[in-house]
Amino acid sequence: MSKRIIVIDDEPEVRQLVQATLQTKGHEVYSAAGGEEGLEEASRDTPDLIICDLMMPRVSGLEVLKRLRRDEELSRVPIIVISELGDESRPPEFWIQTLGVDDYIQKPFEPLELLGRVEFIFRRDTYVSSRGAARVENGSNEEPEEQGAETHLPVDLQDASPREVVEAFVESWNRQDFATEYQSLSEEMTGGMPLHQYVTRRRRTYMEEKGQNRRQHVASVEEEKVSLNAAKITISREDVVDGNATQRQETYTLKKTGKGWKIVGCRSTKSAPSGSQGK
Repeated sequence: MSKRIIVIDDEPEVRQLVQATLQTKGHEVYSAAGGEEGLEEASRDTPDLIICDLMMPRVSGLEVLKRLRRDEELSRVPIIVISELGDESRPPEFWIQTLGVDDYIQKPFEPLELLGRVEFIFRRDTYVSSRGAARVENGSNEEPEEQGAETHLPVDLQDASPREVVEAFVESWNRQDFATEYQSLSEEMTGGMPLHQYVTRRRRTYMEEKGQNRRQHVASVEEEKVSLNAAKITISREDVVDGNATQRQETYTLKKTGKGWKIVGCRSTKSAPSGSQGK
């Protein structure tokens, strides 16, 4: 599904690269050469994502972040910061937590990395934003473990079929088995995020969304196409929330890697009541 994205960067080459990269996925991309211009564009029509540089003349990226937080509507827009700042002593996780943004990409970056991070952000029903959890009260930069979260060893998906990988991905939510969920995804889908960070964020999502009240499973496999190195699996997925069941159709694309089949993309249709009640 096409999303409205605003790219704010004073370097024209970066704006062009980001815009061209995101347009390959059909996104509606607007570029702004400075912070003021970017904020004006965001105010005209609330975007689905803002990608912003930090070091810009006149209105810096930090000032853009401050103004976005003060705006009731725009404060909920996810933000990816791109910047030349960052080294071994201050990795991306440091900037994500310090700035309170959804992701941080250090320049120079690969277009494939950018696409993976953007896809991660837009999978809002599956993934989690780090917004609102930028700082830990004890002053540590480490993301906290959620109390009461279950711990599971990841399921071995090395020899799993594409169908089994999709089933493991969908149903891992029910067990808070986010290590298995991570193992089922390609690097493009995780954006290169380390396992421990992914699991911590997913556990936070589970708690925030009261995950114990929702169960999801593969009701049926509608279509299965598998070739040597690529696969497409279409399923009917059932979600039960507080006893109310809905179904939607999802199509997963997978690729064969040295570590087994990995999900590289997913698209879904609108949910509809399934006519069944959860127990």
